[in-house]
Amino acid sequence: MKKIVTLLAALALTAGVAFAQDLNAALETYNTALSLAENDKAAALDGLKEALKQGEALGDEGAELVGNCKNAIPPLMLSIAKSHINEGEFDAALENLTATEAAAKEYDNPDVLFEIPDLFITVYNRRGSKLFADKNFEAALADFAKVLEANPEDGQTHLKSAIALQSLGKVDEAVEAYKLAAANGKDKQANPRIAKIFQQKAILAQKAGKFADAIEAMNTANEYVESAGNFRSLGVLYSKMGKVKEANEAYVKYLELDPKAKDAEDVKYTIAASAQKVGDKATAREYYNQLLSSAKYAEAAKQQLATIK
Repeated sequence: MKKIVTLLAALALTAGVAFAQDLNAALETYNTALSLAENDKAAALDGLKEALKQGEALGDEGAELVGNCKNAIPPLMLSIAKSHINEGEFDAALENLTATEAAAKEYDNPDVLFEIPDLFITVYNRRGSKLFADKNFEAALADFAKVLEANPEDGQTHLKSAIALQSLGKVDEAVEAYKLAAANGKDKQANPRIAKIFQQKAILAQKAGKFADAIEAMNTANEYVESAGNFRSLGVLYSKMGKVKEANEAYVKYLELDPKAKDAEDVKYTIAASAQKVGDKATAREYYNQLLSSAKYAEAAKQQLATIK
């Protein structure tokens, strides 16, 4: 923004003293506004707008002043909007950015227009994050949607959206959002949360006696994060459905993931005994043999091995 210096003597010769005084007053308004720009941007903006009006009233003689005001107003408005952002005044920032965009278009200021879209996203991101922290999840999701509209590959915002959806009980929507977070670099954070959701689905299905649904949910959980506990649960579920082969496969995986499990010997005996019942002699021998040094199962294992021909 540049100052305009008046040449009253020259103006007096061409337009008359009264006109020169009007122009001088407009220039004084403009220069005063510039002097306020660093410490009182709001007052500076009001001054520039007033100088613009005064310059427009002067017609052709005020053209230079009008041009300078139009060049100065959008950057100053943008600076005010940025101050609101930095101070966490997000609603005011959005209002100012909208007005700045309109002014920049009207006054043909491409530099200001270039900055504005990213600043809008910054505001939505920061306001959404604050709303998220305050557990105002519905409002946070509205802001996150704006962020993701501009950048669909923002994994962190997908992750926060998923958490917000889950907190609102929108579990299926949350799963889809977690998948998008995982696909955009947040798999370590998202996949365990997806697994947990399906673990909970499996537990509810099991309590309702829907063992097939519980198995499907637990297998889905394992697709995202394999867990020893998940495989133990699968062993129990398959056993309830009479699927010995599948149950034993799940129990074997359980022991692979947690070989020092407190119930390892109990599980080994279950594998051996169930395999023996369905005629899988090789598996029965393998696991009875593993129990020959067990204080709890050694005698029973010896007896069963003696019966397997």
